[in-house]
Amino acid sequence: LTEANHRDFPERGTEEYIRLKEALAEKLVEKAEKLIPNLSKHIVVMDAATPKTYERYTSMPEGAIYSFDQSIHTKRPYFKTPIRGLYLASASTFPGGGIEAVTISGIICANDICGWRVK
Repeated sequence: LTEANHRDFPERGTEEYIRLKEALAEKLVEKAEKLIPNLSKHIVVMDAATPKTYERYTSMPEGAIYSFDQSIHTKRPYFKTPIRGLYLASASTFPGGGIEAVTISGIICANDICGWRVK
């Protein structure tokens, strides 16, 4: 939605960071109002996330929303681990980042846990 990246933002929590984050949120609302007229008049609470927010809550370097390198040659961890009952489902495991891929990652784990097999 924006072209902002991690290095565009000052230290989280500073006045400069908060101002920039709010300005970008307002810019996004302005863009949305081209499709949804008067949207801003109906917003009761607004918050925004930045790459630094993603970094804080996901521990992904520089707030990478799709985990690491998404190229086809990236080797991702297998969903099963050597620890019995511990499975991995995330943007960092097969099949990769994005809502659909992460959902598939969870389905793969659930199928294995439940013993479901494709017939």
